[in-house]
Amino acid sequence: MNEPDASQTDTTGDGEMAIHLPDGVTSEDFARYVDIDNDVAISVDDTDAEIYADVQAAAADSGESDDDTPVDSSGAQGPITASFSDAIHSLHTLRVYLEANGCPDYRRFYDLAEQVYDMNRQNSIQKTIKDFFTQL
Repeated sequence: MNEPDASQTDTTGDGEMAIHLPDGVTSEDFARYVDIDNDVAISVDDTDAEIYADVQAAAADSGESDDDTPVDSSGAQGPITASFSDAIHSLHTLRVYLEANGCPDYRRFYDLAEQVYDMNRQNSIQKTIKDFFTQL
């Protein structure tokens, strides 16, 4: 390993590291550079009890109840919706899982995939070439 040269490790008489500023940089400029983010707001490390109290207060304010309203992965309540591309992606993930775990029979998987495609066909409207050119 390369050892730092003496100019990089100079210390002052009180044991502090001596700072060698580049040419053109004054000690005031350097001090402003070092202190640039002293006034930046930072998060506070709350205790578990404080976090728990905040969550309980927020739940009480929002009037949450323990009903059977579905909750999606983002935490939003209400009916869960998914697009056709979400369903296809999920089918792909399921297929990878089945293959990785040695599924001996894919008939039910193919039935599910066919059902997804059939549902999409029912909701699709075929566009004409005129529709394409009217969008230009």
